[in-house]
Amino acid sequence: MDRSGALLGAGYHSGMKAGLADLAQRISQLDESRRNLLAWAEARDYCDDRYGAARLDYPQSSADVPGYLCEDIAYFVTVMEQVTDTGLMRDPQRMPLVSPGEADDLMANCRLLGRLADSVPEVTRGPLRRDAQYWVGTGGPGHLPSKVRELQRARFIDVAHAHQAGASTKPFGLGLFTSTGVAGTFGMWRVYLDLNRGSSLFPLPWQTWVVTPREDVAVAEITSAAEWVERM
Repeated sequence: MDRSGALLGAGYHSGMKAGLADLAQRISQLDESRRNLLAWAEARDYCDDRYGAARLDYPQSSADVPGYLCEDIAYFVTVMEQVTDTGLMRDPQRMPLVSPGEADDLMANCRLLGRLADSVPEVTRGPLRRDAQYWVGTGGPGHLPSKVRELQRARFIDVAHAHQAGASTKPFGLGLFTSTGVAGTFGMWRVYLDLNRGSSLFPLPWQTWVVTPREDVAVAEITSAAEWVERM
């Protein structure tokens, strides 16, 4: 290996190390509720509100869900909002690299994710619940074109068109992104909206739709970073 190759190799491994440290720091926050008091307070307030009063816009089953599970889900959503900039599209080629095996090891050691995997595997390791898929139509910021709140056939983009889109952290114009209803909610996306009720990014009214896939639809479930790499 010449010097340029050695420098590239050193840069590659340095990037892997930096990416792993960043991922570890983000995942660790899921198990540090006592240090992230703001996120924990938001999760507690959300669950107290839901279980302390009748909420007619939620499935009746929500009354039967243990409080700790609600708090875990709300805390997970709140932390993800804190550590992820969902408003930006990032070039995948410039993102920090992480070994799939090391990433999976970090995830496996997360206590909160472990509790969710035991209680609601449909949102962690699967299998997907086809009878609990929801799509939420919201408003948008006033300076942007109006969003579509009604579920329309035109929003179902055939998978055959997927090859036309490049790699992206926020693919637009393809697919229909649903959330799996869990713990008596309409999914984590709806939990996020409820936690940020009043935000100008997703103003009311919201319309929540049930999406029922056909029985013959093939579902490709990816439950780990290593599996993602194998299928790419």
